[in-house]
Amino acid sequence: MTEDISEKNLEAICESFIYDTVLPSISNCISILHQCQSLIPISNDINLVSTLIQAIANNVTKEQYPSLQQNYIDTKQGAETAYMPYNNPLEPLLSGLDVLNLDFFYRLVTALTTNHHLSPHLLISILVHYANTSLNYPNQSQTSTAHTVETLTSLLPSNPPIPFLSGLLKHAIASSASIPCISDLERRIGSRLDDAILEDVLIPAKARNGDDGNTVFDVDAAMRIFAAWFDEERDEGEERGEGMMVKVGSLMDSFMAEVAAAERGVTAARFEEMAEMVPESGRVVADGLYRAIDIFLKVHPDIKDADRLRLCKTIDCQKLSPEACTHAAQNERLPTQMAVQVLYIEQTRLRDAMNHVSNPNNFPFHSFTGHFPMRSSSGAGSGTISPRDNYASVRIENRELKLEVARMRMRLSELEKDHLSLKQEFVVKRDAASKFMRAVTMKLKKLNSIFKKELRLKKSSVSKVDLETKVHLKKRRHHSIS
Repeated sequence: MTEDISEKNLEAICESFIYDTVLPSISNCISILHQCQSLIPISNDINLVSTLIQAIANNVTKEQYPSLQQNYIDTKQGAETAYMPYNNPLEPLLSGLDVLNLDFFYRLVTALTTNHHLSPHLLISILVHYANTSLNYPNQSQTSTAHTVETLTSLLPSNPPIPFLSGLLKHAIASSASIPCISDLERRIGSRLDDAILEDVLIPAKARNGDDGNTVFDVDAAMRIFAAWFDEERDEGEERGEGMMVKVGSLMDSFMAEVAAAERGVTAARFEEMAEMVPESGRVVADGLYRAIDIFLKVHPDIKDADRLRLCKTIDCQKLSPEACTHAAQNERLPTQMAVQVLYIEQTRLRDAMNHVSNPNNFPFHSFTGHFPMRSSSGAGSGTISPRDNYASVRIENRELKLEVARMRMRLSELEKDHLSLKQEFVVKRDAASKFMRAVTMKLKKLNSIFKKELRLKKSSVSKVDLETKVHLKKRRHHSIS
């Protein structure tokens, strides 16, 4: 095999083949590296693995791939979607890395990032491709999945895409990965929560023995993600802007609606904690929170009145839209206090609108009214109603109907209270009547016993008299015979 006896032996031929044919090609290097996995530790002892990894790293950073660096411009849309451009020069590398085991993959990516300054976008492409393949193997053990997720998390760049982070977190929770790994993923998602969508924070709960089936989402993990964003927001002040806060607040309301519809085990106190996590500046309109609470009350009809009222107090009725106010005024699941408050707010808005319409100073052409012909008090146009007046009359009628509904609800509650009091009085009177009947029965029993006793005495006295009479007659007969 060596050159000691003759030239062109197996060792020289193999070395020539590796340096001339394998090392210049990324796909050939990966293929040989894959075969080296079954030759451990011999392939490590002869430094074949290190040589192949170094060759792949050198080929990636050559000038033959400068266009690939330009394909990954750091834009929000590109960072989220375009990881695998068409005609990608690194396609052989990306499509072949899934055959490597986790140890070789880690060594290769470490060599690419440490010594060759690999672009973060290229690194994300490599990690996404490997994760899509390695984490979807059938019949893969939880231990293997957890180890893969932990390794991929340790290789992540500073700003990976949110969908990729969310997918890693879902696999990490399902496979019981280490707590530092899960915490790191939650922190990364929380720091960029304004770029997330609802699907990114809906983390499936891990199935546990004895689970009653009411747990669908991992609410604790999602709450830690939201808490990370709000804590960082409080630390940074107003640097992120109000728009980001509103977006995250809307995301929280959507998440609460999904949890309310799917999670029957969530308590009212937990739901209230979720609602109070968003600051006032995060909800310009409170319709999303109202919808989430309404769904929660519908799914939990047996909730206590105190919890129902406490939940509804988290809604700022001033921020409800006219449509939401109309729905709340007729919603039987809400406490009567909130319905009255909503109607009062609607009445205030209507009064302000009427004052705005009736005040001529609110119109920009009020100073030029003398230049326009005034409407005559008689004629065809005198009885015409303008669209503005028609709208005002409809609003007034709508307000009166809402007030009538509120009065009927309050009257119904009063009637229910009266019915309850009458029922209690009836129970009290029935108890009193039963006591009276028991007393009369006892009296009659006593009288009956006394009457029977007197009757027995009378019978005994009559029998005694009859006996004496018979004895006396007997004596008289005896004396008459003698």
